[in-house]
Amino acid sequence: RAVIAEKRLDPAEVERVAGEAALTVPGILRYFTRTQLTSGSLGPSVWAAKYEKAFLAERCGDLLLMTKPFYFWGSYGEKDAGSTHGSPWGYDSHVPLLLSGPGVQRGTHNGFVDMADLAPTLAHLMGVSAPAGSEGRVLPVDY
Repeated sequence: RAVIAEKRLDPAEVERVAGEAALTVPGILRYFTRTQLTSGSLGPSVWAAKYEKAFLAERCGDLLLMTKPFYFWGSYGEKDAGSTHGSPWGYDSHVPLLLSGPGVQRGTHNGFVDMADLAPTLAHLMGVSAPAGSEGRVLPVDY
């Protein structure tokens, strides 16, 4: 960023050019820039919502890359199996959730659970209010 400022370049344009260059790497499907993510200019889409939720300005870079399904890049690209746990695809983002303890009825329940549902559900089980800004729902654990 210091070089961008020193050369008086537009950060949004630098991000865009870097994103376009990333699209030339085999397996890269899309990119999202810091400017897009912080300005809300992505527009409504499933992918935009996923990347907006994953973006933390203090810790993320200026460019988030989305791979094609089953593509890996960097050191993961040398492997022929596995997962990076960093893509938005189901094989990376769908994981089992196990709850156990007082107030949780025994059983197996299949269905979609958003990670945002975990905090309000745990708060419900502890008998406290859900965290401020919580977006999820309380899961039906006490049938």
